Amino acid sequence: MNRRDFLRFSSVVPLAGLMPTALLAKQQDRQAKNKIVVLIELQGGNDGLNTLVPLSQYDEYRAARPRLALPESQLISLTPQYSMHPALRPLQPYWQSGQMAWVQGVGNGTLNRSHFRSIAIWEHGTTDRQAHTGWVQQLFNDPQEICGIAINDRLGPLKGRNSRCLRINSVEDYLSQARRFQKQAEASTQAPQNRTQSDNPLLAHIESIQQEIVRSADDLSLQMDKVRHVGAGFLKDELGNGLRSVSQLIVGGANVPVYKVGL
Repeated sequence: MNRRDFLRFSSVVPLAGLMPTALLAKQQDRQAKNKIVVLIELQGGNDGLNTLVPLSQYDEYRAARPRLALPESQLISLTPQYSMHPALRPLQPYWQSGQMAWVQGVGNGTLNRSHFRSIAIWEHGTTDRQAHTGWVQQLFNDPQEICGIAINDRLGPLKGRNSRCLRINSVEDYLSQARRFQKQAEASTQAPQNRTQSDNPLLAHIESIQQEIVRSADDLSLQMDKVRHVGAGFLKDELGNGLRSVSQLIVGGANVPVYKVGL
C-alpha cells in the first residue's frame, strides 16, 4: 500500500510485546475509560507544502515552485488560509466534524541535514545524543503497566532500557509464541536442575515476562475468537494487517494505551 492508498482507505480506520496479566481489561472496564492513540509513522520524506497548501499565499507558493505547485481548483479547502492535497479528500469529513486537526511547525529548530539523526530526534523527543528512551515511553512511569505495542514495525518512540512496550508481528504470532513458552515452561518444571529461581536478574526478568505471556494467552485467545471478523475492510498488506491486529486488540479489550504501525 502506498500513501495515496492509505489515505483512500483511511475512512475505514475507526481508531482514534502483549504480555502482563493486566493486558486484558476486565469486562466492566471496557467502557472507553481511557483514550487510545494509534501512531501511523509515515516513513520517508514528505512534501509539506503540497500536503497542506498555504492558500492565503497561493501566488507566492506557485511562484516559488512553478513545476510542483498544485492547481488551486484541485485543492481541498479547509480554511481561508490552508487547503489539503486532493489525495487527502478521505480525511475531509473528519476535519468537518471536528475529529481531525493539523499540527504544523513540529520538529527540531536546528537543521541537521541527516535523515537518521532526524529520526533519532523524533523518536526520543530531544536533541540529546545520549538519550535512550522514546518520548512515548517517557510518559508512562508504572513498570507494571504495558504502555505500547508496535505491530510489525520498529518500537521507535516506544523504546527504552526498561521498556514495557513490545514488538510483535501479529496477534496470531503472539499466541503462537505464547504456546512455545508454555511448552518450554512445562519442560522446565519437569527438570529438577531448572526448578530453582534464577540468580541472574536479566534472565529472571525474561522468565517473568514469558510466564505473564503464558498466563494471558488463554484469555486473549478467547477474546480473539470473538473478534476475528474485526478489521475485515483493511487491505491484506503490511499496513492493513497491522491495523487489523490493532483493531482486534482494541475490540478484544487489550488494556494498552498506545499502538504503532508504519507505512
